[in-house]
Amino acid sequence: AVDFYSGTQPINFYSRPTGILNDTDTKLLLDFEGADSSQVFDDLSDSNHTVNAWNSVQIDTAQAIFGSSSCFFSGNILINGGTEDALYIANSADFTFGSNDFSVGTAVRFPTLPTNAQEYVIAGVGRFTGATNQNCWRIELDGSVSGTPPTQVISVFISYNGDTSPDIVMSYTWSGVTIDTWYYIRLARNGATLRLFIWENISGIWTGGEVKNANIGANSIHPSTKGLIIGSLPDEDNEDLPSNESTDGWFYGWMDGFQILSTYRDTPPSIPINFYSLP
Repeated sequence: AVDFYSGTQPINFYSRPTGILNDTDTKLLLDFEGADSSQVFDDLSDSNHTVNAWNSVQIDTAQAIFGSSSCFFSGNILINGGTEDALYIANSADFTFGSNDFSVGTAVRFPTLPTNAQEYVIAGVGRFTGATNQNCWRIELDGSVSGTPPTQVISVFISYNGDTSPDIVMSYTWSGVTIDTWYYIRLARNGATLRLFIWENISGIWTGGEVKNANIGANSIHPSTKGLIIGSLPDEDNEDLPSNESTDGWFYGWMDGFQILSTYRDTPPSIPINFYSLP
């Protein structure tokens, strides 16, 4: 949309991501727009999934990349002093993908980075521990066990049969990641190839691209009966809920524009641009 003003008012050009992103391939779209501290999260896709808030996860108007707010996860009580927050959505075929193309993406921003074998789970279906045979996929940011300074690794886990040993483990050493910077991370399948993309927001422009890929062939991702968890591992005893353990990968930071698509997409969503011209 474009608004024009005359006289003493500025000219404001702006765009909203929901108008760009919410197409027929969108199966989940969380724009995280709302009042500060709100725990109401709407799925703007036609699927209209019910999004459940866990602990103190909330809308935060202090940070945003696509609109006027984002979602803040306060992290691990032992390390970050957080309340161990997450979002969870009931099981759906929209989140298990099978052998079809798909894309999972979100913007992320970190106040600190994980170290000493910490993990910030971005999202996934299934825990990949225990004998539930319901593991599907997961994306997370891991901190190294050693090193000065510690290194961070984006890890992707994919299961074909649901057991605890992933069939694909895709890891990318993310040496350039910094705090207080917006990034967009996308995992996408294009036929026989699984691709991981990372873009960095530099002066309002996404800069980056594909950082890792793996051959998935014609394999079908396991049709898990468990729900989607955003911001933590699932609970060990009930994988439809976020974890009840303080060490289980609680995400620390902000997410914005979380989206799942039923198609391959290798570009990030547009960042709104605001130009002001004072008379």
